Amino acid sequence: MTMVTVVAATVLVATTTGSLGLPLVTVAGAAAVTAVGTAAALLAARAALGGSAGLPAVAAALVLSVLGAVTAQELTGGGVKFAAGTTAGIGAFTLVAWFSRRFHDRLPSWTLPVATASVFGCLALTRMPGFASPVAMADGTVAHVNAALAGIVFQPGELVRPLIAAVIATYVARSILVLRRGGRAVIATVCRIGVPIIAVTALFVLNADLGPLLFLLLMTVALVLIVRPHPLVWICAVGAVAVGAVGAYFAVATVRVRVHQMLYPIEEDGGITNIGLGLRAISSGGWWGSGVGEGTPNEVYFAESDFVFTTVGHIRGGVMLLLVLTLYAVIIRSVWLASARATGITERLVATSSALLLTIQILWTTAANVGVLPLTGMVVPFLSSGISAMIGMWCTLAIVLSLGRRLPVVHTPHADHRLTLSRLQAVGAVMVVGVVTVGAVVTPRVDPASTVPKDWALRRGMIVAADGTVLAATDTDTETRVYPEGALFGDLIGFTKRGDGQGLEEAERSRLSCENTGWQQLFDVPCTPPTLVTTFVPELQRVAAESLAGMVGDAVVIDLHTDAVLAAYSTDAFDPTLATSTQGKDAGEYLQRWRSDERTKNGPAFSSYATAPGSVFKLVTAAAALETGVPTGTEVSDGYTAPGGNQIIRNANSTVGGGSLQDALAASANTAFAEIATRVGEEHLRTTASTLTDLPGSAGSFASEPITLGAEALDADALARSGFGQQGVRATPLALTVLGAQIAGGGETPTLRYAQGMCTNGRYHSFPRIAMGPRMSSDTAGALKEAMLHAVDEGRVPALVNFPGGAGAKTGTAERPDGAYDGTIVAFAPAECQGTGVRPCRRTDRVPVRGQLISLSAIDREISCPSAGTNVSVYREVGMSASTEEPRYVVSVRVEGAVDTDRSGGVDAGPVAAALLSAVLAGPDPALADGGCSTFDKAQIR
Repeated sequence: MTMVTVVAATVLVATTTGSLGLPLVTVAGAAAVTAVGTAAALLAARAALGGSAGLPAVAAALVLSVLGAVTAQELTGGGVKFAAGTTAGIGAFTLVAWFSRRFHDRLPSWTLPVATASVFGCLALTRMPGFASPVAMADGTVAHVNAALAGIVFQPGELVRPLIAAVIATYVARSILVLRRGGRAVIATVCRIGVPIIAVTALFVLNADLGPLLFLLLMTVALVLIVRPHPLVWICAVGAVAVGAVGAYFAVATVRVRVHQMLYPIEEDGGITNIGLGLRAISSGGWWGSGVGEGTPNEVYFAESDFVFTTVGHIRGGVMLLLVLTLYAVIIRSVWLASARATGITERLVATSSALLLTIQILWTTAANVGVLPLTGMVVPFLSSGISAMIGMWCTLAIVLSLGRRLPVVHTPHADHRLTLSRLQAVGAVMVVGVVTVGAVVTPRVDPASTVPKDWALRRGMIVAADGTVLAATDTDTETRVYPEGALFGDLIGFTKRGDGQGLEEAERSRLSCENTGWQQLFDVPCTPPTLVTTFVPELQRVAAESLAGMVGDAVVIDLHTDAVLAAYSTDAFDPTLATSTQGKDAGEYLQRWRSDERTKNGPAFSSYATAPGSVFKLVTAAAALETGVPTGTEVSDGYTAPGGNQIIRNANSTVGGGSLQDALAASANTAFAEIATRVGEEHLRTTASTLTDLPGSAGSFASEPITLGAEALDADALARSGFGQQGVRATPLALTVLGAQIAGGGETPTLRYAQGMCTNGRYHSFPRIAMGPRMSSDTAGALKEAMLHAVDEGRVPALVNFPGGAGAKTGTAERPDGAYDGTIVAFAPAECQGTGVRPCRRTDRVPVRGQLISLSAIDREISCPSAGTNVSVYREVGMSASTEEPRYVVSVRVEGAVDTDRSGGVDAGPVAAALLSAVLAGPDPALADGGCSTFDKAQIR
């Protein structure tokens, strides 16, 4: 054994130093020192143990330490320092083993209280002035894990862990009979054992040193279970672990972060956590590794300590990792055999506590490196750098091997059986870690060949339009998201890439993603990402783009019966393809230009860029008057001056206007609405504007910014000008759409849904429509709807005159601060069902789809009205109304003017609205679409 160990250690050192390009003399000297040092360490261990029973564990630990030293040399040049730590550890091992073998059965009665006091004294050093050496953590917290003595910094928690384990085991041994019998005495016994444990726990928590505490608590619970306690004690022990784990998760942010990183090594924005980097390092190393001096091992943080297991896999491959696990299995088997050989109940439990401590740390740290357990901040035994940790591990090994140096004098079958069972379980756990390690090499959770990990891209579903048009998908060749429709849907879909994102791609991350578990990865069973089916109709989006060509403007179309946003387009929409595929500086400059533009700096212009709406705001003024009971009739005149004001308000082209509310709206009389606003008052006008148009948004729905009247208080003239949409009144096209929807829909508030449903494995699941409730009375809505119909009948919107099925509208022309004029319009159609097949009719329960009758009770959907001559009774059999006067679609359009080009609502925005209403009425019913869920062609995402 000695010869094999010496040869293995020497070969490791010689090959590594040679591959690193060190001089031949240095290579030969390092190999010679390693050979002599390894042989001397084995001889010293044999002498300290008084035999060769525990030498296999010592030999395995030595080889691991040499592997750790050469790895540290390659990573940081710290091989000599690592070797010094190993030498100190072996020296401590020799001393502890000799002392334990000679005096373990001759210790005085005061040893236990002295040892307990020593534990608290050592842990308190990290807080004592003159000794404390706090460490600033990356998250801004401070960990009190270090102490300094004579200029030497060390970790008391690592050094005293073997002593803590021995003290706890001694307390358990002295109470073993009571723990087994149960009864009232067990409560006092549990308290006697628990008090020092709680005190130690408090010190570790106070010092923010939770890793060692976790292993000590797990060791304690396992030790109590091994002595076969009363069921009540067993329940209390397991319950304490469960409560502690849950409490730590919710109380300590670091614990939550580490659990999350274990579950999701790939962040939602495509960034890779350190666990992800470690997994990528293993997978990129393959079976044989990248080679010494090759690869990128330092890409992983703490590569020489917490993540040294993954570093070894990257440099030397999966085969070396399996050899490392084999060496750990040798150590675990040896310490459990030694525990079984220990004589006396106290000696046996002390040995068992040390065996548990070693076993738990080996299993947990290696499993954490391959992503199946959260990180603890504890090093991988014998393989990681850290002198304090190295000395602590060697001392732990010395205790268990020295106590189990000979066969037992007194044979206790039950205890022996329990310890043998524990040994088999521990070795089996190492084998499980080995299987997971193989999985990390064969089926990596993080792709080794790309800086954009495949889980981030491939585990995200498509976004499709209502007709199945792909709006966002993943190109599996490049492992990036692609956007086939480009800028046409840029404002809506947005984009996603590492460290950035917006739009639906950002808002719907959780619903678009699926995450493979470790076992799915191991057995190569990929999860299937769902597809988000939106409410968008590509044909309407194209009509909006074509109608607004050559102008600066926005258009929004919604379906009143489903609250679905069918189209939302702004002329300056960005192209997500350029935002994601352009490299480096160009991509950044492209996004920066878009995000610094006045219209788009806060998001899509149709929902974030507010301008004066002009006369469209008269709908708000009228609603405020009707809802508050203010008189709406006005004198027909060509001018109006508010009481207390100085400005004379004029109508467009100096015409006269006023009379009834319907006539005033039809004529768009500024004088009338200046007077009505004065009657309503600033407070009610502000409140009405905000109440009617402020929608907070929810899952799958857009938020609407409310119409505002400016931050400053309004004087008499300003209030009068606000009444017809000038002064400080500002509105977005989306807010105007919400206003129009409430008027056309009888007062009901739309939810602005963009997410229609999900498609998973070829099955479509609709999202239910959530009613918002009315914010406007039906009487007010009815009056304003009639006024909008009358405005079209009076020829105020030439493009909508004689519109099939009828239409209602309100236009606005607003003066800008630069003197130019913007045009706006809010319109709805159709006005009535005429039996032509154009006017849609309300479905009350069921609708025919693909030749079948299906229930749609969860979603309020509509189908087209029967054409002339159709037997209406057939429709009534499936629960449909053959006629209704509720409009179906609402559209708002804004067209911006320029210094040399004025725009108006009737002339410029009206034709765009007419084109959109014509297109939506001529096309298939969008409420019946399912995104082509059952016909998705996987070739679409290559």
